Amino acid sequence: DGGSSWESVDDGGSSWECRVRNCRTCRVSDPHECAECWPGHRLGADGSCEACGPGCAACTATRCLQCSRGYRLVEDRCEACPRLCARCDSKKLCRECLLHARLADEGCVLAWERLLTAVSVALGAILFARRKRRPAPCTHREFVGVDDAASAKYPCGSWKGFYTKKGEQHAVIEFDLVFEANGLVRGGGVDDVGRFAIRGLHANTKVAFTKTYESASENDAGVRARGNRGHAVEYRATPASGSTDDLGAGLVGNWSIPAYPRHAGAFRLWPVALDAPAASTAPAQGDCAICFEPNLLARLHPCGHAAFCRPCLDRLPEPRRCPFCRTHIDHVLSTGALPSAAPAAS
Repeated sequence: DGGSSWESVDDGGSSWECRVRNCRTCRVSDPHECAECWPGHRLGADGSCEACGPGCAACTATRCLQCSRGYRLVEDRCEACPRLCARCDSKKLCRECLLHARLADEGCVLAWERLLTAVSVALGAILFARRKRRPAPCTHREFVGVDDAASAKYPCGSWKGFYTKKGEQHAVIEFDLVFEANGLVRGGGVDDVGRFAIRGLHANTKVAFTKTYESASENDAGVRARGNRGHAVEYRATPASGSTDDLGAGLVGNWSIPAYPRHAGAFRLWPVALDAPAASTAPAQGDCAICFEPNLLARLHPCGHAAFCRPCLDRLPEPRRCPFCRTHIDHVLSTGALPSAAPAAS
């Protein structure tokens, strides 16, 4: 990347761009000002990173403070140690050899037995990692069912929710989805990674789709994020209630990036506009879409969304509106029964 540094926040593909060369971490408030430089560089007064001298790991504007391995500090600069030497004294006598070398009378010499052992261990680790690689997700058709399966009815339009990674990190997601009568799913949009297109299938109440990013496209902030590698993200989901008759509880499922097996987790989506918002009055279980804490998700009336816990809803300003669809909230139902008297919505 030409010396530029990037700090990524991985949330199924999210990233943050630092625009200072040789910078390890930029300030959150300004991507053009460095907070910490990579080793071998010092922080300048203007927030840039300036290179130290050869072999110097840490320095001030006038002198070197610490040398890298293979160098020794002589006054205010670094001098190279003898060949294959990791640490030497003021007389350039080697006290420690580099990895895969051993100390002899004439200095450091290559230890072939150590080198061969290291190569064998590395090859074994690569082979083991390939065997442990996460299996590829099932195809869309394998997940949703047989070819002649009836397509479930899902509302088209905006779907909002969140995803998790390793059961801990949460981030908000939003898709514009179109569910066609022939069972196809399509959509697209722009997020903090870049521009993407969605293609998939729905049948037997199940939904499977692939979100493919357009390589080098600008994200929703107008910059090209390093996290956009033109990769594809796989999503597989079913209704949280077990039926499409109650989509107020949303869809629950898993996501994964086949090209990067460690990137996977769970997600939950709710349609912003429900076709039958009053079909159910029962609450749901899961993580709240506001605080991301596991809790009983209260049902909102009349919109029907069950995505938020009661404590978060109690903190909403008056007049209270659904955070998803902005419908005025008449009642917050924490049980499966409607109140006997329901005042009209304002």
